[in-house]
Amino acid sequence: MTHHTLSALLLLSGFLLAWPAEAAKLHCPKPSADRDQDHQIALRYHKMGRVYLRAGDSEKALRAFDCVLTLTEKIPMARLDLARAYDALKLYSTARLHYRRALEDAAVEGEHAGIRKRLAALDGLTDRPSHTTDVTNPFASEPGGAPVAGGTEEDDPEPDAPPPILDARVKRTIDALKLLEQKRLRAACVAPPPSPRIIERWWFWTGAGAAVVFSGVALYGAVRWRSLADDWDRNPDDDVQDQLRGMQNLTALALTGAVLSLGTVLIAATLADAPAPSPAPAPIPRGVTLLPSCGPGACGLSVWFTF
Repeated sequence: MTHHTLSALLLLSGFLLAWPAEAAKLHCPKPSADRDQDHQIALRYHKMGRVYLRAGDSEKALRAFDCVLTLTEKIPMARLDLARAYDALKLYSTARLHYRRALEDAAVEGEHAGIRKRLAALDGLTDRPSHTTDVTNPFASEPGGAPVAGGTEEDDPEPDAPPPILDARVKRTIDALKLLEQKRLRAACVAPPPSPRIIERWWFWTGAGAAVVFSGVALYGAVRWRSLADDWDRNPDDDVQDQLRGMQNLTALALTGAVLSLGTVLIAATLADAPAPSPAPAPIPRGVTLLPSCGPGACGLSVWFTF
């Protein structure tokens, strides 16, 4: 996208940041071939999950941390935060499994003492009844991978991630962005207005007027010089000689000014008629992605365009 369109899109995405994420379930994108992009998205979900966990919304925090582990295993605290979310939901058996896996991670070695203490407190506690979750199997070595030793996995394959549930305001905003991009593309295809004619340019009349004035002065000087030359032939006087030289100089200067004025007009006309380079076509977005974005007060959705 071009810079003049980017500012409009960022402005509209800013409104999205102010709207709360009201979807019943968080939409977790599937891992892509770009590991760096997946890691950046996972960092945003991890930040959002911590905001939800501090706010007491453990259900959304659990889904956010589970999405982090679906995208990457390279965020050390994600597994421990997921265990804490299960713990807050009183799903103690699953929390114990994730706590034990966090003990195997040397990156969170500073938390191992607290994890062991919490595991001892959870020993013998049963899960809260009548609670269902929609998260990745904790026994899998990787999201969607084979189970680790000692774990169990259901025979049924894991269903695909649910489609994103967007509220009406977000849908209207996406439609408005698409309409804005279509209008921009149509405007880019319209032929530019024709350039004004040379006689409509201000510099043409300025140069032409100067050339006329200089030409008039040169004509007057030539006539006057011829008259003084006749007087000099009849009466070679010093005063007549001085006037004759003055008219010669005036005529030469006026002719020089007329030539320079006309030359300037011709050069300007040549440059004005030169075709302007056509601007490079603006890139067309291949897709629109909604990503979570958390601020000091709440979490929202921001729009990202893929080119």
